Amino acid sequence: MPKPNTPPTANDDTPEGWTKTMLDDWKECRLGDVALVIDSLHKTPVYSSSGLPMIRVTDVKPGIIDINNANKVSAEVFNEFSRKYKPAIGDLLITRVGSYGITAHVRNQTDFCLGQKYSSYPTT
Repeated sequence: MPKPNTPPTANDDTPEGWTKTMLDDWKECRLGDVALVIDSLHKTPVYSSSGLPMIRVTDVKPGIIDINNANKVSAEVFNEFSRKYKPAIGDLLITRVGSYGITAHVRNQTDFCLGQKYSSYPTT
């Protein structure tokens, strides 16, 4: 363990040392160079009292997508918001407005579409 107030080195067995190792070993690049980035449709949906779930920022907590309380949309709205992208197991969702930067992986194959305040990083 390094002495207090000493800069981390790649050999430190600390999170700071691990970060130093990553920074030394990893190449800096743009996210779009190593992953497909999909932005959600920039349009306010019309919600329904019944239908298919649409995920909003409030439905995502760190690591968790909760569709139990998601707003519903008609099949027509669902298809419009799913035309460019449909979430699949392993995809990473990230909120981009409000509580921005909250991430969660899609863990279950459940049909839902994304509201207007998301970006996604598909794995397939």
